[in-house]
Amino acid sequence: MERIPASERTREKLTAVIEGSGEGGGTSKLVRLAARLIIEEALESEARDALGRDYYARGAAPGAGYRNGYRTGRLKSAEGAIEYSAPQIADRVTPFRSAIREIVRGRTAELEALAVEMYARGLSTRDIEALFADADGHSLLSRTAVSEITERLWAEYEGFAGRELAEFEVVYLFVDGIAERLHLGQPREAVLAAWGLLADGKKALLHLAPGTKEDTASCREFFRDMRRRGLPDPLLVVSDGAPGIIRAIEECFPRALRQRCLAHKMRNLASKLPEDVWPEFKARAAACYQAASPALARLLRDDIRATYGRDLPSAVACLEDDFEACIAHLRFPLGHRRAIRTTDEIDKLFFRWLASHVGTGWACGTARAASSVRRRHGGKEATGMRLCQRRQPPEAVAAGQRLQSRIPVATIGRAARGAAALFKGKVAGSRTARSGLNLVRVVSSACTGDRGAKSKAGG
Repeated sequence: MERIPASERTREKLTAVIEGSGEGGGTSKLVRLAARLIIEEALESEARDALGRDYYARGAAPGAGYRNGYRTGRLKSAEGAIEYSAPQIADRVTPFRSAIREIVRGRTAELEALAVEMYARGLSTRDIEALFADADGHSLLSRTAVSEITERLWAEYEGFAGRELAEFEVVYLFVDGIAERLHLGQPREAVLAAWGLLADGKKALLHLAPGTKEDTASCREFFRDMRRRGLPDPLLVVSDGAPGIIRAIEECFPRALRQRCLAHKMRNLASKLPEDVWPEFKARAAACYQAASPALARLLRDDIRATYGRDLPSAVACLEDDFEACIAHLRFPLGHRRAIRTTDEIDKLFFRWLASHVGTGWACGTARAASSVRRRHGGKEATGMRLCQRRQPPEAVAAGQRLQSRIPVATIGRAARGAAALFKGKVAGSRTARSGLNLVRVVSSACTGDRGAKSKAGG
């Protein structure tokens, strides 16, 4: 097997993560791999300066030494441990000691910032020189090495920013703004990030772009750039509640449904309520947003309005604001909903779920979701009950439909209140709370096809 530099192997892994062809990891793994690539490029350039020849070149000068494999190094960072390969030099008159390894140990924050900037804007020679400079500000790399590193990393950026997106079969598109420090010593800037969840269940980074804020103009240009590169229409676009992002989504993706990030929404609700009321309201809001179907979610919303509308008008208004976007995920397969209802903690959520669901089940659910959206645009609204994956037995789904149709709205409201009271501890152990919680479990089990949940609930 032909030997290749460690940076080339890291570059291949990074490409696999970006294109969704490698193992999961998301934004966190992307940052770690990009930081690893920057370190390895610098270490290899440092070794080349010390040896006086390139990786494949022969003809070592007497006493200059020779390459002797790699040793694994490790850095602790906010995104987790960053492991990298440091080249070793043997048979040298003066033992080789890497100054780069010493200097990067205290600069993990700067490394992570450059890792994001590498794909959001591209790196300059000034960025590389500032990162790998000693305490006096002198570069630890030669000008030639800095120029070559910058050129290779710039080519990485151009390849990412200009690639065709038509090859990605994007089903769900996630858009969020993150604050990152793109230049050392400068304030944090907003960076728009777009990830796509593909039809085969894999996740691909589609675009990164700096923007002064999540305004309509920046977001519109962000989406148009992806459209120019062939991004297909997704079924669902997930974002937070920033007005600029919402308007840009509706302009650039008129055929897609829009999902409001529920993690952001729940934080907004929490800010509108007293601490002693929040646990009960939270339980009922969660039951509403995670109902079996959009129709049931609207009924639960109406019950919340009737209960809290007079005493907590601002909280109810917040709940009702953009409500249809908050429950858009309920039109999609049951197995997909948890992964597509938020942009928060995408890494942990996606890849735990994908590890057990990628494959036939995902493809089956995706096909049914696509047909449901087509029916919706044709004038027929498909409920969440008809979007079950093959993991749910048909008879269980039918039983859930029959059960839901027989339960009065008032009973569902009592069940939600009982579960919330049990959660809060006000009536712990009471028959009302237990029966309410059991009813919620029975409805959930019948709707999702979990045959064992009924027995667990005591029903």
